Amino acid sequence: MKCYEIGTVVRSARIRHGMTQEELAFGICAVSTLSKIERGICNPKIGTFEALMERMGELPGRCILLVGAQELQRQRIQEEIALAIRLGDRMHLVQQLELYRKLSGDNNRQEQQWLSLGEAVLHWWSIGEASDIELLLQRVLRMTAMDLTDGEEQVSSYTACEVLIRQLLIACRGTLREFDGDILQLRRLLEYLKAADLNLRWKKLAYISVCYQLADLSFMMEEYPGSVRYCRDALDLCMQLGEFQFAPMLLSLLASGMTKRGDTKRAGEAKAYACIIDKMLAEKSSLLKFIDNILQ
Repeated sequence: MKCYEIGTVVRSARIRHGMTQEELAFGICAVSTLSKIERGICNPKIGTFEALMERMGELPGRCILLVGAQELQRQRIQEEIALAIRLGDRMHLVQQLELYRKLSGDNNRQEQQWLSLGEAVLHWWSIGEASDIELLLQRVLRMTAMDLTDGEEQVSSYTACEVLIRQLLIACRGTLREFDGDILQLRRLLEYLKAADLNLRWKKLAYISVCYQLADLSFMMEEYPGSVRYCRDALDLCMQLGEFQFAPMLLSLLASGMTKRGDTKRAGEAKAYACIIDKMLAEKSSLLKFIDNILQ
């Protein structure tokens, strides 16, 4: 197996994508730090390395980095924060943000972005006014994203947190019913998520979530075949992952789309399975809490 210097991998990918050091480093690390990484003077932390590769649409798995348990835990908590937001689980989000604050000693822009996003979402859930949150989410996005314009944006430039923020911005604008523009932006997100063959877990979960948003918008536009198709795509990925957190909401929406198309028998079955899986997930959560209390 051929081995590569980490700096060589980053530099060659940056040049291949036609990016300057300033464009690649923005919101992730200092340009001087990126220069040192590319010249082999220092190795990046795993979070920095993955963010750089994600921005270029590359697979971070091309290199193996020796990292501490704290770095790996930080990455896992980021995934849990995103999952809690997408599922609307306030209690889990509060718990994960508290854990993340304890680990985020560096206070770099990426870590602050995750914390700011979590706090913005909690505020949204408290006041219930999407219009007041949109500007706040845009400020959080600008912590790493150089340009918020949609016209010429390259789909290879998203990070995990940026994908989630863009989903939330679209949800904020849902009351305006600007469906065509929202669907276009969500399709761009799918293009990015599929670009690396969904090799990362966060991309798979984000793909499922974006599919649900597209299915929901399609249903509201009375494009029922499209709604059913997006639900099926997301459920297929749930099966591949063996993770069913999104299954109840997907099955419920699938049932609504099938009903509109006249497939009432399978719609009834989908609704029944949505209830079964929802109950199973609730029982699993209760079991894990019970075991955790015993072990303490």
